[in-house]
Amino acid sequence: MKLKIKYILYLLLLCSFALFFGGCAYTLSPVQGILYTNVDKPVAYSSAKQNKSYQVLGEVEARSSASSILGIVAIGNAGSNEAHSKAFSQIPGTEGLVDITIDQNFNSFLGLYASTTTILRAKAVKWIYKEKTISIRGKADSTSISYISQIPSSTTQVGINFDKITQFFTQGDLNHNINISLSDLAGEPGGVGFRLGYKMRRTGFKFTFNPAISFGSVKKDLSAGKKIKYNVIPIELNVTANSEFFNQVFSNLNPEVRPYIEGGLVYYIWKESDTNSNGDSWEGGWDYFELGLNFGLGVEYDIKPNLAVQGSIKKYIVFFGKDFDFWNYQVGLTFLSK
Repeated sequence: MKLKIKYILYLLLLCSFALFFGGCAYTLSPVQGILYTNVDKPVAYSSAKQNKSYQVLGEVEARSSASSILGIVAIGNAGSNEAHSKAFSQIPGTEGLVDITIDQNFNSFLGLYASTTTILRAKAVKWIYKEKTISIRGKADSTSISYISQIPSSTTQVGINFDKITQFFTQGDLNHNINISLSDLAGEPGGVGFRLGYKMRRTGFKFTFNPAISFGSVKKDLSAGKKIKYNVIPIELNVTANSEFFNQVFSNLNPEVRPYIEGGLVYYIWKESDTNSNGDSWEGGWDYFELGLNFGLGVEYDIKPNLAVQGSIKKYIVFFGKDFDFWNYQVGLTFLSK
């Protein structure tokens, strides 16, 4: 019974943490949800046919997005020019886009993460050039000159050109990863705790940027009645090698299986407490500035078109001041944003 009460307290603390950050990261959605928002809004439509004859090459859809983490860091390019550029390059030989619709999707989760995505859908076309003839007549004969009127095969993009570093932070298909995991206090066998986390997961490229945040409590019962406990909130800034990287190595890799390797910097927020053999307890305050690293590997497996299961193992290390690190054994669900 005592153990159940402790885990209820952990859950209440996590809810308080979510409420503390709630509203920090938000979007300009026409309607807002406190816990979760996923709303589409129409923006514009244009035929863009310019009274020209054309051949339809196919349907295209492109997305550009910007995101905010905790209302502290906001990155990305959700402009229509960015989406237009991506759509234009999808089908080789495209010379124009017609029947263009532009929508925006607003997505937020517990105020921890928010994103705005511009979605452009159109028909990719190739212009049909009409042959014209000019006749030049002289006294004794006549000469005909034939030519094809030229229409520019590409459009000029007007706007801000973001560099490759900015594109790296926003490239890939966005998924939402919610996981429940076990954490092991390294160096102290048997120390274990639960962790609840969220990761903004991107796929579709060999390498992507995937920030994450989680909360967990790791506890160890030492000898002679001594106990130690850490409440840890890692905020991760990770670079991930996705399944597209592994496909270069394993050509027969099942498309439903997506392995990945990731690692990066971690900003740790944590609180330490312990109990000695006499039953006296000590509880420290929250430490808001600890830096470290994390690295690990995992795999996702599609069980539905918009849902996958995910498992991984990761190692967390602190740089300064604390002799503390831990392993995290993670299972969870991945929700596709589309």
